[in-house]
Amino acid sequence: VIDRMDNASDPLVVQAILDTTAPAALIADEIQLHTDGLGFTTQAEAYSTIEVRDASGNLIGTATTDTNGVAVGSFDQVILDGRELQFVVIDRAGNPSTVTIISGLPDIIAPEALDISTLVFAANGYDFTAQAEPNSRIEVRDANDAVIGTGNADANGHVTGQFNTEIFDGRQLQFVVIDQAGNESEAVSVAGPLDNLAPLAIDAASVVFSEDGRGFTAIAEPNAQVQVTDLNSGSVSVWNVDGAGQVVVSFDQAIFDGRDIEIIVIDRMDNASD
Repeated sequence: VIDRMDNASDPLVVQAILDTTAPAALIADEIQLHTDGLGFTTQAEAYSTIEVRDASGNLIGTATTDTNGVAVGSFDQVILDGRELQFVVIDRAGNPSTVTIISGLPDIIAPEALDISTLVFAANGYDFTAQAEPNSRIEVRDANDAVIGTGNADANGHVTGQFNTEIFDGRQLQFVVIDQAGNESEAVSVAGPLDNLAPLAIDAASVVFSEDGRGFTAIAEPNAQVQVTDLNSGSVSVWNVDGAGQVVVSFDQAIFDGRDIEIIVIDRMDNASD
């Protein structure tokens, strides 16, 4: 105490009130999770802090309450997988409440269907690319609903996929996007690639007859077939072209008489060359 003449009394030391009382825990029914999976609203002790942790104890969300105890909090990630959420109220003295546990909202929203304008088929008949919901997967189904191809979207939604058989016949393909929660988009139907172009005829310059007259080699479309017709006898034989475009043909007899031989290339879709 200091009087008007600035004389001071002896000091008196007292201890301030110590708050050791834990705040009330959140009431589960008063925690409103936002439908976008990014936050929550609730009611707690005024001027307190709310921490949200997952089942492993990782901090994944926070909030602070105003003078009326209203808290609008946010998560550090989208939570739409029904995971366990643990809420704790911490007052200004640092006292924590007991834990209130609820389940996060499940994701029941179907992803958007595949945008067909982004779909690109590769020339090999096996691969495709597209754009879809990030981190989703793609199923490709045939007219009988059998899965004949799959793909995966990266974090940017870029899809790379493959068919389990080459597609060159123009069949109808149904593309379905499936998100991480297992929700399926509407199926989008599109015609697969159609190969109706005749392969190139064999270049006569690539035909090399064997010295013994019992066959020849040539270059043709890879993985096609070569149909050889002896125009004298009418006999027909078919030979496979390898992946490098090489074909080896054998005759059942030596041919040295200059007869005409017709050679036709037939691709995998039965398109025939001249």
